[in-house]
Amino acid sequence: MELTEHWIEEAFDLVEEYKPDVLISETVPSRGPEIMDQLYLANVQITVLHAIAISYGVKVVQVSARSVQSKIALRKKDVKVTKPQVRNGVLLQFPELETRLKGSQIFEESDAIAIGLYFFGCYTVTVNDRSNQKDKQTDSANSAASHPS
Repeated sequence: MELTEHWIEEAFDLVEEYKPDVLISETVPSRGPEIMDQLYLANVQITVLHAIAISYGVKVVQVSARSVQSKIALRKKDVKVTKPQVRNGVLLQFPELETRLKGSQIFEESDAIAIGLYFFGCYTVTVNDRSNQKDKQTDSANSAASHPS
């Protein structure tokens, strides 16, 4: 309960300080990893954040990890996605973050940025050979407006 109380206070403070228009979160699966208690706690915490955001009139959007990975990871076609590939897709969009993100084995920050990039339609192109490039978008405003919710 302590963790929930902490996130209730933290969520109110964050929403009041930053006044977001949207809260974007990754869908937390109810099953999967070895430690089910952690998944349960993660679902409780994100539900707290969602409820507080909704109470402030903030739009809440959930995206699946697979959707984010498929559009952001810098990888060859038909290659299984890894967290470093997602981080590299983020670095393609924000090369100035390389010293901050590269070499770290903790991927929460690059995952969070990837979720934001996905929401705003800033996708990377699957690498066929050696050509790494950003997805060419003609109208980024339309891509954000037409994003699936």
